[in-house]
Formats: sequence, structure tokens, C-alpha cells
Amino acid sequence: FLADDAAVVADRSHARGSYWMNFRSFDYRMLLTGGLEPPHIAGWFRSDWWLKFWTNFRFGALPTADVDLDGCWRDPARTVYFGSSEARGVQVLGAELETARARIFLRPQFAHAFDLHATRAGGAETAQGWFKRRADSVTRELARFEYDLAGNLAPEAVRHLGGAAAETLLQGWSFNRPPRIAFRGHSDYAAGKATPELEFEGQAEGGLSYQGFPLEAVETRGRVQGDR
Repeated sequence: FLADDAAVVADRSHARGSYWMNFRSFDYRMLLTGGLEPPHIAGWFRSDWWLKFWTNFRFGALPTADVDLDGCWRDPARTVYFGSSEARGVQVLGAELETARARIFLRPQFAHAFDLHATRAGGAETAQGWFKRRADSVTRELARFEYDLAGNLAPEAVRHLGGAAAETLLQGWSFNRPPRIAFRGHSDYAAGKATPELEFEGQAEGGLSYQGFPLEAVETRGRVQGDR
């Protein structure tokens, strides 16, 4: 079966494209472009892995997307999603962003967001990079998070995006201008606890302080390993 001009509406999501299906094997493929709010198409997936990935995102305006979705209706483990998306007024891990765009590859218990680019403060603050998220195939709980991110976002946004590791890096610092920070590495998760291992670089100027001690500029490089 092939519908080469198909329209999809799910709540406020809408898209046009094509839908192909093999009635004997139940394999399918969708090629869609339009405005898609990811949680609203959760019914296409037979387990909760899709919703779990998007719990870290909140959308204001409807994000636009161009997606390729294929799999087998009888075997949800074979689902593969690949698409590009752009959003305005989005919240990621609690960080408020004005614009965000990315290409994303998803399959059950694995996600890779690459070509990430985000802006804040009228474009004066930017961030770019990629991340991978892996979940345990049995418990489906987060097992590993890898990333390579850089930018000059305000510290409050970096704390949201970087979690405990970013909080460690920024503790005691205050800035007149957002610093430029790059950090790459991974965190392993077990029993609900994260063990980070990362390398970081940072530059700041225009006035700042550490533990109340004033500085004009600073440049640093270092590493975080677990609690060290």
C-alpha cells in the first residue's frame, strides 16, 4: 500500500507526505513534513520510550519538522526515527531558549541529537554541539549520556543543561558577561546516581569574580571525574 499524498492531523500537529506499508510483514515507512509536537504522536509507538525522551522538552510555538519514520507495527523494537526540527520558544532540560534546531536519530532506548544549535538573548547567546542518550535494554532507565557542547549561554541556562557537572564547574563564580564554555564527556547512571567524566574549557572577560574575589578576565581548562 502506498499513499503518496497523505495528510496527518494529531491534536495541533499536522503534516503532509507519504505512507507505505507491506500488509504481509506489517513493515511501514512515513515521510512527513509539517508542524509536529512530538508527544502528540506517541500513539504511533507501542511503548513509552518515545514519551520518555521528550519529557525534557517543552514547546511554545509548534515546532516544524521533516521526518523519516520506519519500522514494523508488529515489532516496536524495529522503530527508527530520523528527522530535522526547528522550534521557537522552547525549554530544554529546564533551560529557556529562543530558538533551537537539530537533527535527531531515535530508536528504542537510544537517541542521538546532532547538529544542535540554540540561541538566547536575541542571538547574543548561542550553543551548539551534540548528545547521545542510551537506556538499559531491560529496565529502560537512563544508563549513559554522552555530549560535546559549547557556547556562551548564561550560567543559569548552563546549569540546567549540564546538570550536576555544570553546577560543579560554575560554583563560586559570578559573571558580568556570559562566559564561553565547552564541555565534552559522559555520565554513567546506576541506581539513580550519575557518575560524570568530562573535560572542559572556559573563557570569560568583562569583569567577573570567584568566591567574591574580583578578576578582569580568566581562561581555564580542566576535568571532572566523579566527585573529583
